[in-house]
Amino acid sequence: MSAYKVFLKDFPDRCEKILQRIEKNIRYGDLTVTGLLMVASSAIIIPYERLSPVPEKSLAHPSGDADKYAEAAKQFKELLDSKFLESRLYSATTTEKWRLARPQSVKGNPDEWNCSFKEISKDKTTKGVLYIMRNSLAHGNIFTKPERGEIQEIIFVSVELKRDNEGKPMPGELKHYNCISVTPYLFKQFLDKWFLCIKQLEIYPYVIDDCKEVA
Repeated sequence: MSAYKVFLKDFPDRCEKILQRIEKNIRYGDLTVTGLLMVASSAIIIPYERLSPVPEKSLAHPSGDADKYAEAAKQFKELLDSKFLESRLYSATTTEKWRLARPQSVKGNPDEWNCSFKEISKDKTTKGVLYIMRNSLAHGNIFTKPERGEIQEIIFVSVELKRDNEGKPMPGELKHYNCISVTPYLFKQFLDKWFLCIKQLEIYPYVIDDCKEVA
C-alpha cells in the first residue's frame, strides 16, 4: 500500500476513490447513502479541523497544517466566509433544495419535531453550513426520511448551546438545534465539489508514492 505523503491532500483523494468504487459496484446499489455518510465523516471533518481558523485562546490542531500550508488555510477561510448559495460547493437544481430548521426538540422521527424546514437563505455562510454538518457527523446526529423504501432526505443535526457574556458555550444549556436537510443526490454533488475544492488548495509538496496501491 502506498503511503500518505501529504495527509491533508492525499487522504481526501483516497476517500473520493472509495466513494467512486462504491458507486460503480452494483452490489452496493442499496448502500449509496451509507457510502456517502461513511466517506463524508472522514473527508469533511479532517480537512475542516486541520485548516479552519483557530479561535482565540484555543489550541491549534496538532498537525500544524494551518501554519504549514498557510496559503491553503487562507483559501479555505475564503471558502468558509463565502455565501453558501454563491460558493463552489453549492449545486442549484429546480426541484431539490438545501433546507434549514431550528427545532427545540429532536425526539422521535423528523416528522414529529414540530418545525418547518425552509430553504437556506442567501446570507447563510458556507462556514455555517459546514459547521452544522461537521458537528452532526462527529457526534452521529444523523437522521433520514424514507419514502417507498428509499431514503429521500438526509438530516444533519447540530446542538446549539446558550452562551455566556463572553460568548462561550454553556454546557447543558440548550438553546435549540440547527438542522440541515438535503437529498442524497444534492449531498453527492456537494461531496464531489468538496473534493475538487480540496484538490485545488495550494498544498505542496504533493508526492505520490511509486508503490502500487493494493487497498
